[in-house]
Amino acid sequence: MPIVDPEDLLQDAGEEAALWRALRETGEPAVRTRLIEMHMPFARVMSGKLFARRMHDEIEFGEYLQLASIGLIECVDRYDPARGASFRTYASHRITGAVLDGIVKLTEKQEQIAFRRRARAERLDSLREAAATDGTDPGQLFEMLARVAVGLAVGYLLEDSGMYRGEERSMPDSSYHSVELRQLQERVRALVEALPEREARIIRLHYLNLVPFEAIAGMLGISKGRVSQLHRRAIEMLRDETRKVGKCDIAW
Repeated sequence: MPIVDPEDLLQDAGEEAALWRALRETGEPAVRTRLIEMHMPFARVMSGKLFARRMHDEIEFGEYLQLASIGLIECVDRYDPARGASFRTYASHRITGAVLDGIVKLTEKQEQIAFRRRARAERLDSLREAAATDGTDPGQLFEMLARVAVGLAVGYLLEDSGMYRGEERSMPDSSYHSVELRQLQERVRALVEALPEREARIIRLHYLNLVPFEAIAGMLGISKGRVSQLHRRAIEMLRDETRKVGKCDIAW
C-alpha cells in the first residue's frame, strides 16, 4: 500500500471524504492525525457548550476540552462513513457522553480528595491537642513531633487500607514494597479489632467508611471534641500495640 500524503488530499474538493476513505483503506497515521486536526475546533465548541451549562465551578474549561478531545479521537477511530451519518452527528453524542462521564469521575475524585484533606486536618488537630508543649524544651518538642508523626503514619496505613488504596503513594510501586506495605496494613487493621468497642467503632467509621468526626459525634450522641479525644486515644493505643508486632517499624 502506498503511503498517503494528507497534504495532497487537501487539494481535492471532497477532502474529508477522501481522508476517511484513505484512513479506512490504508490506516495511515498521518491521515488519522489530519482528520483529528480538522475536527478539533468542533470538539472545542462542544466542550464550550457543555462548560457553559456546568452546574459547578470546581472543574476548569481545560478539563472539559481535554475530555472532548479524547472523545473526538475515539470517534475518529470508530467512525464508519458507510453507515450514512455525518461524522459530526455521530461524534456529537459520543463527545458529550465522554465529557459528562469524565466530569462525573473528576467530581467524585475531587470530593474524595476534599474529604481526605478535611479528615487529615481533623486528625492532625486531634493528635496535636495532647502533644502541645510550651515550645521552650527541645526534648518535649521532639517528642511532640514524634507522637504526631507516628499518629499520622498509623492513620495513613488505616486510610490506605480502605479509603484510597494505592493513590498518592510516595514509595516505589515494586512488588516487594507492595507486599510489605499490604502486610503492614493488615497488621495495623487487625489491631483495630482489639481496641475497646467505642474506639474501634470511631476508627472504622472514620477511616474505612469516610465518616467525619462531627457526623460520628451525632451517631454516638457525644460531642465532636469527645470524638477527637477518643480518636487520639485509639491512635495512641494502636501505636503502643504496633511495638509488640514484629517488623512493624512505625512505632517510636
